[in-house]
Amino acid sequence: MTDRLTLVQILRALAALLVVVAHAAHDADAVAARLGRPAMEVAKSFDWTFGIHLFFVISGFVMAISARGFGEPGAPARFLLRRVVRIAPLYWLLTAAVIAGAALAPALMNVPLGGWWLPLASVLFIPALRPNGEIRPALGQGWTLNYEMFFYACFALAMLLPRRAAFVALTVGLSALVWLGRDLTPADPLLFTWTDGLLIEFLFGLWIGVARLGGLRVPPVLAAALTVAGVALAIWMDPTKGRVPLPGFVLSGVPATLIVAAAGLTRQPRGEGPLLRAAHLLGDASYSLYLVHPFVIRLGREVWTRLVGDALPPFAFIPAAVAASALVGLALYLAVERPMTRALQSGAAALLRRA
Repeated sequence: MTDRLTLVQILRALAALLVVVAHAAHDADAVAARLGRPAMEVAKSFDWTFGIHLFFVISGFVMAISARGFGEPGAPARFLLRRVVRIAPLYWLLTAAVIAGAALAPALMNVPLGGWWLPLASVLFIPALRPNGEIRPALGQGWTLNYEMFFYACFALAMLLPRRAAFVALTVGLSALVWLGRDLTPADPLLFTWTDGLLIEFLFGLWIGVARLGGLRVPPVLAAALTVAGVALAIWMDPTKGRVPLPGFVLSGVPATLIVAAAGLTRQPRGEGPLLRAAHLLGDASYSLYLVHPFVIRLGREVWTRLVGDALPPFAFIPAAVAASALVGLALYLAVERPMTRALQSGAAALLRRA
């Protein structure tokens, strides 16, 4: 990207934190049950996984404004290599930790791996069924990466064309896949995932990126209005409430699109105070936070039950788990993800220069 999209990075941080709240709230009820307290059901008060829809729209937006070399020989391979280097290593590292944990402490990890296929499919980003019937890899939250990698593969294929034609072809192609797969069920995990309506959310972000590339900017007051409208729609059309009988990519994708458009098409802050810098840093670390937070929450649940117990209400577990996850996510980003990614990107760049 040619400019520093601070507001989009902050939105990444918010998206990751929403997902963390979802899982922390679920485990807070588990803590309450162990202590003989009634469930709080905070997780059912709102679809906190709305953060995932924000991630998908942001991903389409970022690919649109950052990809280079449309129509050039070798551009698709270069694009895919960069995306794999960016996404896969940390995911593989934590997937290996899950597989090892499932073998050494199955009661704590509670990950039904079955045989050899699920771990292999997880590493290759192939959608696969767990023994319990869920379409999830070994590292549960990695299910979103199966969508990401499929989108990247389709995006790379489209890069054989000039930019505008590529975006049109990608839009038509993914829309057709979603239409063809509208009646599929999770019993066929690969085709179900690769034709899921969630793919449309990448396209929403893609066309926000096209608008930005075309010079469209919205004034701050309109950006604020778009944000308020997106939040209001997300609450009103919350798919867990069943108020509106529409597909998920409409119920959650449209509100997410309004919010991302507000962040991506308005004027970015010129200066960053301490709070803005901290939020930007957490946005940089959002991938680490997203991948590692279940480890933190699961371990935190055990520690909380044994050491805190009835000293604090179970609800207090939620902010504590969110804060701990954010700190561990930042540490993982600074100590592992950022240096590892820089080293691998440098190696990939050298490889591409020799190719």
